[in-house]
Amino acid sequence: MIRAIGFDLDDTLYSRAELYRRTYEVMQMQVLEMDVTFAQFEPVFEHYSQEEFVAFNAREKSREAYSVDRVIRTYAHFGYSIDYNQGLYFNAVYHAEQQNLSLREGITDCLRQAHSMGIQTFVLTNGSSEGQWTKIHHLDLDQYFDKSRLFVSGDLPYAKPSFEIFAHVSESLGIPGQDILYFGDALNTDIHGALGAGWQAAWLDLKGQATGQEDFLVVHDVPSLTKWLSQEKSMTKDE
Repeated sequence: MIRAIGFDLDDTLYSRAELYRRTYEVMQMQVLEMDVTFAQFEPVFEHYSQEEFVAFNAREKSREAYSVDRVIRTYAHFGYSIDYNQGLYFNAVYHAEQQNLSLREGITDCLRQAHSMGIQTFVLTNGSSEGQWTKIHHLDLDQYFDKSRLFVSGDLPYAKPSFEIFAHVSESLGIPGQDILYFGDALNTDIHGALGAGWQAAWLDLKGQATGQEDFLVVHDVPSLTKWLSQEKSMTKDE
């Protein structure tokens, strides 16, 4: 039984990769042109972003330092050197691009389907409080989610994939983990984190990495999740 569905924010409710693509294109034109495609850049940047976020979450680095260091380390990975101010510029462009954020195709239909079934919806996201709330406001998520159902790791002493953050959300909702489905794009922090906390999980497999052996729901776009929910609704009526 599903009584609540949680959504990751970055690259789930909206396409963060597209924001980074536009930011990278500006850097290529205005700061330093690398002989590297965005397809090559993006996974390396994501790797260092995760590493640096761990340091930030452990209070070892400031938000500014972690966000700049991930950029510097990514460029260094490809044999290019940028300084701190250039790293700051990368993040300034990225933040400016956030003004144009829009929800991923199919999200509003998915939320309507969930609400029609009496299912609660919420957001659970990793990131700094300031950064994530800025995105939340740009996306006008208060139109779709009650503020008490917006959980940001930067406001808490833990982050995904820790058991504690999932337990905190479950307690806040007043719903046991086995009745909560969490939908996200990150296999480790979203899916394995949710499953480890006893939740159900649905993986938004954006890069076609699924093996077919997964013991949890795998979809490649949001409309597929909506379709799955509608089928669940039909099965419930039949029962």
